Amino acid sequence: MSSNFLKNFFDHEFDPEYHNWGISLHAYEMVVPEVASLASVLRTCREQKICLWISETGGRNEHAWQTTMYEILAEYHAGYNLWCWKTVEGAGCASILNFNVPDEWHLITDYAINGAAKPSYEHAQAIWDSYLECLAVDKCKENTQYHPYLLREGNFEIPAIGYNALPMDSHRGLSDLPNAAGYRLYDRFELVYEKGYHPEPAGFATPGPIKHPRDHVQLQLGAGEYASYTIREKETYTVSVTYCADKEVKVQAAIQGETLFEGVMPPADEKVTSDVHPYFAYETAPNTLERFTLGTVTGEGILKIEVLDGCARFGQIVIRKSGK
Repeated sequence: MSSNFLKNFFDHEFDPEYHNWGISLHAYEMVVPEVASLASVLRTCREQKICLWISETGGRNEHAWQTTMYEILAEYHAGYNLWCWKTVEGAGCASILNFNVPDEWHLITDYAINGAAKPSYEHAQAIWDSYLECLAVDKCKENTQYHPYLLREGNFEIPAIGYNALPMDSHRGLSDLPNAAGYRLYDRFELVYEKGYHPEPAGFATPGPIKHPRDHVQLQLGAGEYASYTIREKETYTVSVTYCADKEVKVQAAIQGETLFEGVMPPADEKVTSDVHPYFAYETAPNTLERFTLGTVTGEGILKIEVLDGCARFGQIVIRKSGK
């Protein structure tokens, strides 16, 4: 939605007697997960003193997008609704519940999609009745694979480029040039494409199958630079990072101001991969980086990673509950 549309349309109080209205948007993985994507609507919401509700979001297996975008929404007090709440088993969508279709459901889809024989009215009605019965909550299976990324609890990864947007001092970059990846341009970080990756000219948003160059972008931190990440796991867990570095690098990591690690991370290689992406079959998987464990924590908090000396490129923040 363009900023001009918001300015020209949502330019007055639509419900002066009760002030009971808000702005609703849809947002999927084609929306770049950064504040700039939402700035115009957030600004309008502030001007009109109304709420923002992302009424449809979720999409397919895009864990990195979800855990980044939803944290931004939380930081800016915007609500969101995962769509659909129920999806068919095997659809690969970020639903909460999955259901199985009736055994004869293929007769409906074969007719509708492939022009196969048309079931009789009575037969089709019986299949649809069975379909509705399959939707009952007590017949659904809870789909838990997305929960850690939605809630930042349990076992999950945060892309290093998905650092907190707020408060403003939660991150510090020192570059005097915009980063080459064209993402989070105002934060003064060097965001670099992984070794061997060459994005398409259109960058982060291309027509056709959705490409995800952000999966191939690393956060480069030099001396004096830092980034922070919210973790909501309340039990005991380990914190690791994946990284590469040409030389040893001195790093400090802290949660809620308590030092988790301060020391030297050794040089680490970046292994170029030709494997298929775990979620998107039409592109390669991200490169393999070394993993370094920073320490063990109990309770939620904000993780701050700062480079004290040297330079490293970070891929993911890896959270694992103890024993997992």
